[in-house]
Amino acid sequence: MSITRGSESNGGMGLNDKSNEVSEPSIIMATREAKELHRVRNSFTFKIGIEIVGCIKNPLLIFILPFRIIRILLASNKKSLHQHYLGKKNEIFIIGLDRNGEYNSKQSERLASIIAKSKLGSVTLLNNSSEFAKNRNGIQWYRIPSVRENDTSRKEWNLLAERLLSSAISITNPSHVIYFGDYLYRGISNALAPIEEHVELTWFLENNDELCNVDTSRLPRMNPILLPEYIDSNIDTKSIHKLLNKSANEQFILTDINGKISNLMEIIVSCCEGFTLTAIQRDFALPKDVELVVSKHDLNQVRLDGKVGLIIDDSSPFLSSLSNLGVPCVLIRTGRTLSPIIEEMIRDLEMNGSLVVIRRNYDFNIRYGIEYLKTLVHKSTLPDLIKINKPNQSKYVLNWLKKSSSIEVK
Repeated sequence: MSITRGSESNGGMGLNDKSNEVSEPSIIMATREAKELHRVRNSFTFKIGIEIVGCIKNPLLIFILPFRIIRILLASNKKSLHQHYLGKKNEIFIIGLDRNGEYNSKQSERLASIIAKSKLGSVTLLNNSSEFAKNRNGIQWYRIPSVRENDTSRKEWNLLAERLLSSAISITNPSHVIYFGDYLYRGISNALAPIEEHVELTWFLENNDELCNVDTSRLPRMNPILLPEYIDSNIDTKSIHKLLNKSANEQFILTDINGKISNLMEIIVSCCEGFTLTAIQRDFALPKDVELVVSKHDLNQVRLDGKVGLIIDDSSPFLSSLSNLGVPCVLIRTGRTLSPIIEEMIRDLEMNGSLVVIRRNYDFNIRYGIEYLKTLVHKSTLPDLIKINKPNQSKYVLNWLKKSSSIEVK
């Protein structure tokens, strides 16, 4: 949006002032410093001071000083102009920042590329990548040094981030801002705070642990959302039998259940006769009935094959990786509120037959779900959604973005 103000010559108080308004780029008012300078220069005391200085330089102006003061008083009653970010239709701004490394930066790059390929809208990216400039594919890109780069202080880096992000946003006027980061830096929150209410602010997080510990006190409008893994390339397939050095004929039930849920593990143990009960390593002690343990690291960014079924609850960090893991699963809902993206993924997997969702935690429902899971493990062919080599979880993100970006800006 353009900011208009009366043009002024020689500090704005000469006799040849023009009352015509001229358009100015919104970037002129992008930063807090620019807004403060605009406020000071348009204040009554500053303008009176300019008039008095002019009279000292040219005593003849004293005769018209009362009229100039009246004019300034009348002008000060007019509504002051402020910076407004009127979001453009289908303009998405993605931010990816890391303290160390480039994990969030790469995540933001992947999402930017996916959105650009989908023709969902124009994409602007700000991150600390060192290589993305080589292949931008039409994405408008801004680079900021990483937090620990160049030995800059936290105050200096936050000020740099605030000024760069404020300027970039003022140029693009996005309808949706997406943030990837392990922390909401002060410079980022200061730059995003002035954005109009109709512009969506989303913080994409990777798992429930991050979602529980996220702090949005600096920017209450920021909406933390659990994001499903999205992979736009082939991923490796690993057999759990090779991970655990077991026979290919052995059947596994892999669990990731919160230990605070009473009697749940006892039900699972009683239903899993003939299966090797295996648990994903967690921070709490596992029941003695668990025969084997597999680390979270081994299951990250892989798909499993072989005779294995998965049982998790909605607090599991693997909830966002369901279709990437590539195994039939029972999901036990405990009442936790999930993001709309994850909810859509759950409904989709449930309809395709690869996921059993237990929404009422009665013994009968849990036992029935586990028995059905065992039949899927016994089958030699699994549902088509599990067999695919390129899981397309990015479609859930794109569908959500289409809905969230469909607000008409007036």
